[in-house]
Amino acid sequence: MTCLFLNRSATVLAPIMAAALTAAAFAAPAQATPAAPATTAEADAAAQARGAELAQGVERITEPYLVTLHCTARMSEVFGFERDAAAEAAGAACEARAGARLAQIAGERASRALAEIEAAPATLEAAIAANGYAPADDAFAAISASAAYRAAAPEIDAAIEQARRAGAAKRDEVLIAERDRLDAAMDALDPARHGPSDLPDCAAFDRDQPWLRPLLSHCRDLWRSFEARHTHLRCERLFEIAPAELRTGAFDVGGGETMNATALLCDYGFEAEARTRGGLFSTSRTELSLQLGPLEAPLTLTGTLHGPDATGLWQLQALSLSPGRLARDLDPDAPETLRHCLADPARCQD
Repeated sequence: MTCLFLNRSATVLAPIMAAALTAAAFAAPAQATPAAPATTAEADAAAQARGAELAQGVERITEPYLVTLHCTARMSEVFGFERDAAAEAAGAACEARAGARLAQIAGERASRALAEIEAAPATLEAAIAANGYAPADDAFAAISASAAYRAAAPEIDAAIEQARRAGAAKRDEVLIAERDRLDAAMDALDPARHGPSDLPDCAAFDRDQPWLRPLLSHCRDLWRSFEARHTHLRCERLFEIAPAELRTGAFDVGGGETMNATALLCDYGFEAEARTRGGLFSTSRTELSLQLGPLEAPLTLTGTLHGPDATGLWQLQALSLSPGRLARDLDPDAPETLRHCLADPARCQD
């Protein structure tokens, strides 16, 4: 075949070749990339369809945290790191479905929690064991910043709120009952006959559960009120026996130190008692006893009151300890022995 353009110059051929290439380009078949949807409605429908594909399998996940990871993982698998608006829309549709699954899990867990709360006894022990009947929603609190949670936050919160209200109602029932029990126990005590060892134990409320704080505070207030009345009555009774001038006096505790007598005998919680010994055929003397150490295992330190001396100070002499006996290296008549025993009851005992 003879080429018609064999003798034409390159300048003449260039426009003709360019036109031919352009025509060929328009005649080439279409590429694989789909055309964008023509309308917003079509774009939304496409995003929902793609989101449903991405969300497949989320309905079988039972752990909230794993639900929040599902769409992110699927987006990475399908779109990689370069995502256009259509990919982001599909991801949002997936997160909405994941949020619906979270709401379903929250409803299931809240139903179980509600049944457990209703079945639990309204006692202090049961309430403490159940952390105040509070539904365990930590799994949802930990994921509250996730896209899936935000997509269904109202539904999740509503599901858990019913269990929260039921737990709060039973918790209030326990608080009221325990407060009434404490009040009744305190009312039954006579400050003139009972002491700190007879009081209700506030340690039952001293736990790392905030809902118990009102009970702990109330119990401690009752303790302080009782101790004030108890101390006043005991002090008045003690000074009916002890010399009146001792009330404004001070004890010599050795080393040039003194201790206010009223503070020691009335204010420091040593449960002081006074007794009169002798009479008729012997010189009358006053004995004072102090309780040392913890309430569950107190030591009683007893001595004979002497004084006031030339300096106006009083002393406790002939000190003895029970149960057990005074440490051998402590002089029962020395003023500093009282100071040692008050500061360290264990050091006082042999």
